[in-house]
Order: sequence, then structure tokens, then C-alpha cells
Amino acid sequence: MSDEVMTDLDRQIEEALAVDPSPEFQARVRIRLSEEPQRYRVGPGWLVYGGVGLAALAVLAMFVATRDEVAFRAADPVAPAAHTAAAPDPIPVPATQGPAVGRPRAVTRHNAAETVLVPAAEREAFRRFLRMVAENGLAYSVPDVSEDTPLSVAEITIEPIVIAPIDTSAE
Repeated sequence: MSDEVMTDLDRQIEEALAVDPSPEFQARVRIRLSEEPQRYRVGPGWLVYGGVGLAALAVLAMFVATRDEVAFRAADPVAPAAHTAAAPDPIPVPATQGPAVGRPRAVTRHNAAETVLVPAAEREAFRRFLRMVAENGLAYSVPDVSEDTPLSVAEITIEPIVIAPIDTSAE
């Protein structure tokens, strides 16, 4: 085809498409678009939120992994046991010479056993148990499941029930 024919064909297609759509068609299109759910688009803003969330999660994981257990216990407010009337001595705070460098040192309690809410007799029994396991080892047995022998059950005997025959002569 020549360029003149293609140009003429392009002009005819443009003229055919230059027609305004009918009002009924526009109404149907608007109704259909209003009924469709809006498309959810993940943009670059969500990537920023995700990166900040991951960074916060990493900082939290590092904090939990490096936390000192003794400092955690010392910071917990634990009520003294009900059977003890004496209050624990306050923990002295050491004075610092200058600005603190690095992580703060952990504060330990010397009387931490008195602040635990477990009776002294149970604590001592548990200590004895742990000492016995450490000295003698823990002896346990696992039942042998390789045998497929059923459990023995005593035989059940049921006495027969005697029922008087129905009198059919009255009918």
C-alpha cells in the first residue's frame, strides 16, 4: 500500500473514532466503574514504612539479645513473700565520676531469694532435687512400644434376660 492510501485510511479511522459516546454508554461505564472495587497499589511510601518497621524490629531484637538477666531481675518490682515482715534493704546507687561510657553495670541483689514468691520449703525441696539429679543423674524409663500385645481384660458375662411371652389370645 502506498503512503497516500495509509494516510487516507488513518484519517478515516480517526474520523470514526472522533464520535462522542452516547449518554447511555457513558452511564453504563460510570455504573460499572463505581461497582468495581478500587485497586490497591503498593507504592514507594509503603517500602519506606516497611524499612522503618524492619529497622525497629532489628533494634528490638538486639536489645532483647543483649539484655542482662540480672539487671532485668533487679529492675522488676517483686513484692516480698507474705511470711516475711522485713523489707529488703534499698540498693545503693554508685556515684559516677563523669559521663557514663558504654552499657550501665548490672545491679545485683544479695537478698533476692527473699523477694521470690515461692515458699522456702519448696525452694529447698527443688534445690535438693537438682542436687540429686546432678550427683546421680536422672533415671527414667521409656515403655517398650515394639510389642503389640493388647491389655488383658477380664471376660464379661451377662446373664440372659428372661421376658415373659406376650399374650396374643386377647386380640
